[in-house]
Amino acid sequence: METNIDPSELQLLGAYDFEKNFNHLEARKWMEENWQKSFIIGFIYLITVFGIQHFMKEQRPFSLRVPLTLWSFSLTLFR
Repeated sequence: METNIDPSELQLLGAYDFEKNFNHLEARKWMEENWQKSFIIGFIYLITVFGIQHFMKEQRPFSLRVPLTLWSFSLTLFR
């Protein structure tokens, strides 16, 4: 199976539009005004990770050998 791709349509290692139009001064201003949010999000993340870890410590592990084998086999069909 041969595919014809026009090289001019490829944008390899080029800048995307949102990168070209990025206003770093506006982004810096927003970060200076909202730096507290990163600590709040980080704290919620830590509580979530360690909370789930504590909860899952008592759970029985899933047996995923058959579903993962089927998934891997199905991926080979479409390659």
